[in-house]
Amino acid sequence: MTEAALAIGPSVDLFDDAGHLEVITFSIDKAQYAIPISQVRYIEQDNRKTTCVDSVNGTSEVVQYQGKTVPILEFSEMVHVESEYKKNVVLIDLLKEKEQDHRSWMSSLEASVRDGVSFSKTKDAHQCAFGQWYDKYEAHDEVLADILVRFEKPHKQLHGLADTLLGLVAKGEKETALVQLESSKSSVLAPLMVLFQQAIDRVQSLIRPVLVFVTRKDQKLIAVRLNAINEIVTCNVKEFAAYDPHMTNLGKELEVIVGYLQSDGAEAPTVLLDWSLQT
Repeated sequence: MTEAALAIGPSVDLFDDAGHLEVITFSIDKAQYAIPISQVRYIEQDNRKTTCVDSVNGTSEVVQYQGKTVPILEFSEMVHVESEYKKNVVLIDLLKEKEQDHRSWMSSLEASVRDGVSFSKTKDAHQCAFGQWYDKYEAHDEVLADILVRFEKPHKQLHGLADTLLGLVAKGEKETALVQLESSKSSVLAPLMVLFQQAIDRVQSLIRPVLVFVTRKDQKLIAVRLNAINEIVTCNVKEFAAYDPHMTNLGKELEVIVGYLQSDGAEAPTVLLDWSLQT
């Protein structure tokens, strides 16, 4: 990127006299953004109880800071994408539900083997609700992806028990089926349950939203909710290019966008935000 003049409002001086700017960076939906440190008043983990209040603009979420009520802005909503931490909350609920589904599946199979109760559960590992989700889902977190890969074998083995054990019962070998059933609880079901818990624990560790308290145009605070913070870096005015709506769509939906930062080796520019533009 060629060096650009500092084309930001005359009342806003983001870079210092030496042409440096310290920023906090964060990512969402494959795009990276930066907030000037000078505009940040406080950062905390989003683990306090917030309150929803009604106003002329509808219901909004607020939090208390130093005895004052501060409105919360969901950054993901500002750029019209679903937040990562909300996706992870939904994923945890799904994994817990499917874990219980497979416990119930095994209980139903046991009732069929022991008492002759009709077995109506899915025998095909790819056709159960979890299997259909599993075959399509792609984890972006490497640790979670590694855990999910290990689901395939025990999940397939579990569903395969239905034909095996019910087949033995049909041939009059109920005792043999019962022995294999008990053995499979520790050799098949238990490892699958461990994987479910490992996956849940990993996703839980990814839920770490933060509130970044920044100063807006009227000098009042707003709390911007982010999924996580990447790092704090110092950039140079030579890396800056003013926002041009005719050149890119990146960040166009934000009234607080002031330009872009393009560092050497970066695949895409970082969107620079100026919260003093927030009305």
